[in-house]
Amino acid sequence: MADVGVRPARRADAAAVAGIQVRAWRHGYRDLLPADVLSQVTGDAAVEVWRDKWAEAATAPPSPRHRLLVAVASDLVVGFAAHAPAEDPGLDPSGTAELITLLVDPLHTRAGHGSGCSPPPWTCSATTASPP
Repeated sequence: MADVGVRPARRADAAAVAGIQVRAWRHGYRDLLPADVLSQVTGDAAVEVWRDKWAEAATAPPSPRHRLLVAVASDLVVGFAAHAPAEDPGLDPSGTAELITLLVDPLHTRAGHGSGCSPPPWTCSATTASPP
C-alpha cells in the first residue's frame, strides 16, 4: 500500500499547491469558462501569485483557525484543502469551519485523496491532521 496521508502545508509545498490549483482549474473549468479567462487565472503570472498566496497561507494564516492541509502520496503533494472559521451568520465561527477549497491533482483523482482532506472525518488542530 502506498504511503498516503494528510498533513499541514509547509512553505515548501506552495509551488506544488499552486500547480495543483492550476491543473485542476484548467481541467475542471475548460468547458465552463472562456479560454481567455481561464488562461488569465492559470497563466504563468497567475501561478506566481497563487504560489505566493499559498506560501503565506501555510506560514502566516489570517488566524489560528485558518488551515491549509495537503494530501500526500509517497511524499508527493497530490491535493490540498483550505478551511477557515465559518462566516455564515447562523454559525459559530469559534467551533465551525467552512471549506474554502478542496482540489486534487487531475493526475491523482479517484484515489481517495480528496476525502482525506475534507474536515468531517478528520480532527484538525494547528499542527496536526489525524483520523478520529
